Amino acid sequence: MFGLINFKKIKPVLDCWLFLFLIALCGCCAAVNNDLSVHFIDVGYGDSILIDFPDGKNMLIDTGTEEKSGKLVEYLASRKLEKIDVVLITHDHPDHLGGLSAVVEKYKIGAIITNEDISKNKNYALVLESAKGKDIKFQVLHRGDRIDEFKSVKIEVLHPDKLRESVNDSSMAIKLKYRSVSFLFAADIGPDICTEIVGIYGQKLKSDVLKVPWHGKTKSVDFINTIVPKLAIISVGPYKWPAPSQEVLDDYKKLKIPVLRTDELGTIVVKTDGRSFSFFSQKKAVQ
Repeated sequence: MFGLINFKKIKPVLDCWLFLFLIALCGCCAAVNNDLSVHFIDVGYGDSILIDFPDGKNMLIDTGTEEKSGKLVEYLASRKLEKIDVVLITHDHPDHLGGLSAVVEKYKIGAIITNEDISKNKNYALVLESAKGKDIKFQVLHRGDRIDEFKSVKIEVLHPDKLRESVNDSSMAIKLKYRSVSFLFAADIGPDICTEIVGIYGQKLKSDVLKVPWHGKTKSVDFINTIVPKLAIISVGPYKWPAPSQEVLDDYKKLKIPVLRTDELGTIVVKTDGRSFSFFSQKKAVQ
């Protein structure tokens, strides 16, 4: 039986083929052990996060780029999913939205959640075309709304309250809590929005795991100090300018917060029973 890696005593991780076997086994065990698994999928420079819930349902947050959609679909296929219950697109930039059409064509989807009415946004045209004739519910959520699809977890939208001039600053940030373990998925919000939601939520932002905003380019020490994460994860790959920022990485280092990066470790999986969490990665040992 697969044993979880202890957070304090990280063992060397596994070869890629064995990794895929173990995450499939992890999914089979989740229904028995009431575990929740969060897969930060390596899609290069972009975000795609698969969440397997204890009730057997799942949610996909963002879908990476169109260029990496084959890699995303391959990973989802390795999970042997029959359907995707909810797809949440945080905003319409191509590194978050690009793979959605491929996912819609491949899988039965219960609902697509966005931060805006996609019928009025030309960037969603291919998605709407792919969704024709399929029974997919489209929903727009904003600050204060909750996603109640999944038992035993609380999912709240923290941002946006309305669309902003900046697409990144309009992106949907959400917090997920399972028992006493919580995750904050900060999409691509910038420093001004970090300051804004710290002012609104304060200590309510505190979370065990943080998906670092904007691929590690958003600098906000106050934001990090308010969340005080035990683990920070950056979804990133080669890009036209440095990402993550060394200045941002230094902030996490000074605060002694471990940072894991998909460009270095491949797909990263965090698993929790609601009391503690552990993680493993695809490529190599976590130092």
